[in-house]
Amino acid sequence: PTRAEELGTRLRAELTRFATRHASIGEVRGQGLMIGVEAVDPTLPRDPVGAHPPHPELAHRVRTECLRRGLIVELGGRLDTVVRLLPPLTITDQEADSVLERLCEAWEAAEADEGSRS
Repeated sequence: PTRAEELGTRLRAELTRFATRHASIGEVRGQGLMIGVEAVDPTLPRDPVGAHPPHPELAHRVRTECLRRGLIVELGGRLDTVVRLLPPLTITDQEADSVLERLCEAWEAAEADEGSRS
């Protein structure tokens, strides 16, 4: 496997573990270092295939919180609800750990902001 495949597998595994503690994450997916984390609204009923509805407002707040932490992410997917990581192929392990830490902190801050709006 290439470095991008190995590091991407590790990042997706760590984000999947993070997702188990956050019902607002519908799916972690990707290939190599192209990784997407889907924002969903777990407070609304699931659709016929069992998925929670998309949550574009949360995805936008996550992007804003990432920017506050110096991390640039893109939004994609249906209704711009997938937070996309597209790091350079030359990213170091230390930089990858920093990306994970910033994204997870940003997600938690965005969720907390959601709770304060209710």
